[in-house]
Amino acid sequence: MFFAANTRIFMSNIIYKTESYNIVGVLFEVYNTLGSGFSEIVYKDALEYEFKLRGKKPQQ
Repeated sequence: MFFAANTRIFMSNIIYKTESYNIVGVLFEVYNTLGSGFSEIVYKDALEYEFKLRGKKPQQ
């Protein structure tokens, strides 16, 4: 119960809800596709690729 209440408070304070939702969606999609065990650079490259497919250029 404590977690659910805090989650609602946290989610109501997010300024860019749609953008945050989309970013988290990309993160989960990459993780679900690759799984665990790769080095950080593999995930970074996969995220960059996925964002480019969606028409978003990651800023460095």
